[in-house]
Amino acid sequence: MMDIHELYTGNMRSTRTVGSEEEYPVVRKSDFHSLSREDIQKVFMSLIADGWEEQRDHQTGRVSAVSKNVDGRPFKVTTDFGTGTLEVNYPVSQNLHEAEQDLRTNLSYLSKRLDENGFLILGYGIQPVTNPGRDIVAEKGRYRTLEQRFWTREHCSFLENVTDVHFHTINASNQVHIGVKNKREAIESVNLLNLASPVIIALMGNSPIWLNGRGLRYKDSRQIFWDWVVNVSQDKFRKGIPERIFNDLDDYIKQQLSFEPVLTARVENGEVHYYEVIGAKNLGEPVRTGNITVAEPGAINRKIYDATGQVRLIDGGTVKTIPIDFIDVLAHDSFSWYEARLKAEYGTVELRCCAQQLPGEQIVVPALALGLIENLSGLQKALSRFSLEDARTARINAIKYGLNASYDGTGIFDLIKGVLDVSREGLTQRGLGEEVYLEPLDRRLMDRKSPADIILDTYSRSGIPGIVELTSI
Repeated sequence: MMDIHELYTGNMRSTRTVGSEEEYPVVRKSDFHSLSREDIQKVFMSLIADGWEEQRDHQTGRVSAVSKNVDGRPFKVTTDFGTGTLEVNYPVSQNLHEAEQDLRTNLSYLSKRLDENGFLILGYGIQPVTNPGRDIVAEKGRYRTLEQRFWTREHCSFLENVTDVHFHTINASNQVHIGVKNKREAIESVNLLNLASPVIIALMGNSPIWLNGRGLRYKDSRQIFWDWVVNVSQDKFRKGIPERIFNDLDDYIKQQLSFEPVLTARVENGEVHYYEVIGAKNLGEPVRTGNITVAEPGAINRKIYDATGQVRLIDGGTVKTIPIDFIDVLAHDSFSWYEARLKAEYGTVELRCCAQQLPGEQIVVPALALGLIENLSGLQKALSRFSLEDARTARINAIKYGLNASYDGTGIFDLIKGVLDVSREGLTQRGLGEEVYLEPLDRRLMDRKSPADIILDTYSRSGIPGIVELTSI
């Protein structure tokens, strides 16, 4: 049997690292709508012409990503679930100064390239105008599985020809990976960052205006999409804030193995091929038996399978059983949608709860996360009286009300101050002058305005054009 414990600890290092996965809404200058499938191909081709290397999806045959080494540092540009959500994977950095330089240089370059093609990249957490839609799902074969799995229409009945999963075609997050040094630090970080996530959401919320002003005006509307999309019973505690505090790494792994596997991958003839996992109610089963049964993404009728357990193929798909592999566990990691989770592949804790930030402030997310992980004892002290049940209630409150939210019946504002001070102390202890990157967060508290509040003020004065002007990078 494979050593999954070693898989999680093998990439942990004594040196702290920072790595960002940033998503940005991209819109057309002409009407502020999301990029179409053809538009994003145009962007990719522009980058390829400038020396970026293409990567094509093996199912659709379309360009799905481009990559390039810039001064020896690897960058990757792809899309998230929506064609108008540009995702940039930044190089691993040893400190925030290096990370900030990468952010600034790459965004300046991408902004220029997009502008030349008639597009704008936004420092915002959601598409301001475009409806969620099937027609703007990125052309990646594996997304067919997600469209099949999350087929409910509980929250999108006012829209035609979409299901709840398509809300994810319009949102954009600012996610960061912080390298952890050992398994104890890893689990403490996951537990505490999930507890802290309502505080972070309140401070970072940046998606109140969407659907051309017709959507719910929550301070961080994009966060509620996770509740709307991942709403099948078996996934209730697979998203947001976990069901329980994890005792140790083994307890965390046990929980992950209890979840139903969704997708996996294999490298075949030099290409990454994605497969939908079928027949396994949890990943622990194939890990024990040594085999896993798969089909092409979207090749089975999910409604019939969920209701009866019968595999009915569509689109001429095939089913096969293959030996279990470490990549099955690594792929499975990506389908625990906690606010903070472990990523075995990188030896990191990933903070996932932040919306994309206003222009020039992207670095605040890595800065806050790094400082908190450097000062876990301080974070534990700040959050000691709260439970995960408190956090789940506070999360919804923070999504709706931002800086005016409450946590366990008490206004969240002073708690935000305390958590920010914890992060500042953690950064100061590093002795690199990185605490300067928290200054935009200090200004938010001084002004009592989160990005969402600034967006709402702008919309009341200048409408959608004002938001686009404010958020254009």
